[in-house]
Amino acid sequence: MRTITLFFLLFLIIRGHTQTNSSQLLTDSARFKSKITGNIKQFRRWTDHLGDNYLILCVTDEIKSSAKKSKYGEDCNGECADKELYAYHFIGKDSLLWKLADFEKACNYDNIAEFRNGATKITDLDNNGIAEVWLMYSTACTSDVSPRTLKLIMYQGNKKYAIRGTSQPAKNAVDERNGGKYNPGKEFEGLPPSFKDFARNLWTKYLYDLP
Repeated sequence: MRTITLFFLLFLIIRGHTQTNSSQLLTDSARFKSKITGNIKQFRRWTDHLGDNYLILCVTDEIKSSAKKSKYGEDCNGECADKELYAYHFIGKDSLLWKLADFEKACNYDNIAEFRNGATKITDLDNNGIAEVWLMYSTACTSDVSPRTLKLIMYQGNKKYAIRGTSQPAKNAVDERNGGKYNPGKEFEGLPPSFKDFARNLWTKYLYDLP
């Protein structure tokens, strides 16, 4: 009986993950507008032991920076911009389980703050009935194809796990001087091998910056 229940929960998780473009889910996302910042880029819904779950990933438009100096120490002269990204996990009607925020500030070049398309995953690798939420994003202030800051974040419940490193601008960039650094936080050390393998595979698959 327990095995059947676990399979049913996994089915619900997968079902909620794959129906992200339905009109019903778009309606669901609209009711969170007053509680979030930025433009909705991704929306996920699933059911587990916590109840009905909603993941919303948002990115702001460029915002004129109040900084006088850019990130690289140059005079802004009114041309520097900030850009912010946010991830929210709500449960039920409007209970916020966790919120993630990051940004690129005082940028006078190309301001990049974006989630990796396709890298957002909802799993239950340990079959405990509480989904793991995986997402990846990159930030950079750049005028060329230099490696960007790249982060892989995993939450189980409200506990956060992070891998920080750098992206690679192209698949022929083969050493860490060209990006690809992979630095798991200490919190990853106690996770089962299945989590570590999943994280490494996800990082490898979404390591490269798209044009």
